[in-house]
Amino acid sequence: MIFNEDWNLRAKRRFLGFARKWQPSVAVKAHI
Repeated sequence: MIFNEDWNLRAKRRFLGFARKWQPSVAVKAHI
């Protein structure tokens, strides 16, 4: 399931980038 993990990683990265633009506090919490 390497492909699935890679997709999840990409989704998380996209979510973090979106949250960073939206609410920096959310991105910080998600990163930790």
